[in-house]
Amino acid sequence: MKTIIEFNLPEDSIEYEIYTQAPRMLAAIQEFCDQMRTMIKYEGYQKIKLEDNPATEIEKNKELVDSIKYQVVEHLRTKFYEVLNDNNVKIDL
Repeated sequence: MKTIIEFNLPEDSIEYEIYTQAPRMLAAIQEFCDQMRTMIKYEGYQKIKLEDNPATEIEKNKELVDSIKYQVVEHLRTKFYEVLNDNNVKIDL
């Protein structure tokens, strides 16, 4: 089986960039997933047992919970961009 993919450049330049980056994008996604798995499995992150009603616990500590959520999202975003950069993936096409 043979496939020929054609692009009309420069009109299809964005589609061409996406197509040529696809293998690197897949590698980046796999690497990011592996890093998240490693963090959970090997770096000692654990679930904290909350009282019987987690919503009550969260409400009692809303400021702390919001701060932790912010830090987690910021950390994951940084890791995500590091992985994209390591795999030479450009998302600003």
